[in-house]
Amino acid sequence: MEARQFYMQLQPDWQTLAVEGETAGEQQCWIDVYERGVRLRDDDSSSSSDAKDDVLPKVRVESATSAHFELDLNAALDQRIAPSSPPFLEQGQQQHLVAITKRENQWIEVHAHIADREQPVRTIFQAPTATMHSQKRAGTGAIPQLHTVDVSMDEKFVAVGGADGLCTLWDALDRTEAMELSGHLLDVTRVLLTGSLDFTLRIWSVESGKCAAILKGHRGGVEDIAILGKGRNVMSSSSDGLIHLWSCGTQDVIAKWGNDAHSAVRCLTVLDDSSTKALVETSTSNEPHELEAETDGKIVFAGLDNGEILGVDIRAREAVLNLQGTASVFSCAAATTESKPLLLTGSEDGILTAWDLRNTSTPLQLLSRSSAPINRIVCGNRDTVWTAHGDGGCSNWSHVLGENTHTNVAGISTELTGPQYDPIRDVAIAPKTGRVFTVSRDGRLRDYIPHFL
Repeated sequence: MEARQFYMQLQPDWQTLAVEGETAGEQQCWIDVYERGVRLRDDDSSSSSDAKDDVLPKVRVESATSAHFELDLNAALDQRIAPSSPPFLEQGQQQHLVAITKRENQWIEVHAHIADREQPVRTIFQAPTATMHSQKRAGTGAIPQLHTVDVSMDEKFVAVGGADGLCTLWDALDRTEAMELSGHLLDVTRVLLTGSLDFTLRIWSVESGKCAAILKGHRGGVEDIAILGKGRNVMSSSSDGLIHLWSCGTQDVIAKWGNDAHSAVRCLTVLDDSSTKALVETSTSNEPHELEAETDGKIVFAGLDNGEILGVDIRAREAVLNLQGTASVFSCAAATTESKPLLLTGSEDGILTAWDLRNTSTPLQLLSRSSAPINRIVCGNRDTVWTAHGDGGCSNWSHVLGENTHTNVAGISTELTGPQYDPIRDVAIAPKTGRVFTVSRDGRLRDYIPHFL
């Protein structure tokens, strides 16, 4: 299997240069066009004495030398520009060309005209509509790193979690800090049911800002959480290698799962498989726990530090899936399309893998825009997928969830810019308006109103 794609990377502070350049009379930034592909290797194509490498699938990431361009942000639309630093070309081979085809204040659409290809590669580069800065922490004077973000269903609040127990609510309309939720001692990794590296989960009242309940039971930092249905039960994963099913009402653990390798569980996602029944047990003799609700037909998927992906039927308490990723699994998301149930995983080596849960013998797709870790995957509207990356990129992928055809090839359609190579730790999509929020190591919460192709 091989998925070779062309990608573009634009100078992160291009919008700042565009604004400043209006006065200086020079509005130039750099853009690179490069080819990158991932394919599975045959078992006999390489050997390794590392036991872990013997288990994980062997993949080869192939890339070609990039073409480097100096892009005039004020150039006439559709004016094609040749590279300032072209890659080595064979005799008779043509150069790639780029052109800005549309522009607004916050975004530009760039086309890369690839030699020997009919259709150009099209990407929208989107700058933030607003950037909010975290307050310096008392005692240290340092701006805290941000790890996680989520948006309330009514879009009134944006919740942000970060280093040293930081958990704050922002007013989504005014873009001002509304209140701070104090209680965690170490880094907050998920909100607004929150999980922290202090081994606990907390349930908060948004109205009062007070902690309503503390869930204790993990012996390692909480890495990820998931809410089932209306929220009577929640799930958590931890560096202790365990997944817990909790009763919020009593704060009790009503079920738990481990893994044979005792590997840290980095991420969770839940799929309702009751309609497709790709993995869920058709019948089970297990009666639900008296504190258990809305678990029938639900499969929880977990990404492990050792590269495994586990699937568990929550009601039946049975493992239904065990896959091997390409590296430590940092993020995962499940979705059901009209044609198939899918699982997406993002790994430490920057590979986005799509699995058809009806047939998991081989990945459906392997994609990679860079070698930076994929810290979060979110399935949005319009059958698109958002990924947050360790190199400061946040990408919107098209045709990953739908059928991949000759005319509909999976690729990046929108790239959010802003951070100067600081890792994007999380991304959240507002359920009604589609606004996109990201948080980064630089301590900033960024708000985007994305434009799509």
